[in-house]
Amino acid sequence: MLFGFLIMTAWIIGSCSLPEVPIEDGAKTQTTTTTITATTVRVLPSETETPRVATQTLAAPSSTPTITTVVEVEPTSTQTNGIPPDGVEDVENPRFGIQPGTPLGMANIVRTEAGCNWMGVGGQVLDQLGMPVVNLIVEVGGELDGTPLLELGIAGGEVVFGPGGYGVTIFDRPIDSDGTIWIQLFDLSGKPQTKKIYLTTYSNCERNLLLVNFNELYASTSTKVYLPAINKGE
Repeated sequence: MLFGFLIMTAWIIGSCSLPEVPIEDGAKTQTTTTTITATTVRVLPSETETPRVATQTLAAPSSTPTITTVVEVEPTSTQTNGIPPDGVEDVENPRFGIQPGTPLGMANIVRTEAGCNWMGVGGQVLDQLGMPVVNLIVEVGGELDGTPLLELGIAGGEVVFGPGGYGVTIFDRPIDSDGTIWIQLFDLSGKPQTKKIYLTTYSNCERNLLLVNFNELYASTSTKVYLPAINKGE
């Protein structure tokens, strides 16, 4: 029975097969073969393409450095202030004179850091009312230890002596001298305000500063006196 069932199944399958299509003699079968070739394409940079360059931006300084030159100008006899380098010997009716009690030798209170390695002249200029006078030229000239001396100061320039104070360095150490140097006041136009006043210096470190004060003998015609304003009530 089993054998008969197998024969029956084979027959059914065979009867369901598609009919064969007859091929004419001489017909050729053409087979088309498509070949795909993988091609790698390299893209070169164009000649007109601008290459990329890594750049770094540097910040400009916010301000331009300025070199400043400072020039110190010392008064000399060639300046237009007209101060004579040798002073004026004959002065009629001088406006200022020496304050009683001066010149006076005392310890250095002007250049305390120099100590005894300094010698100078200093003091103040006062009017008839004892008020300070400023902007007068102080000239010290002559000779010390065989060395010519010419130094200038200005009243109001050395406040250690007061508002009308002045100070002039004349040597690098105390030294004895008698009448070889002098001091004289001038106004800014070069007109002498005192006679030549001859000084004595000392080699003592306790007297290396000569205190010389000037008092006004008569009021200048240009002197101005300011009084407080008084308002009268109606």
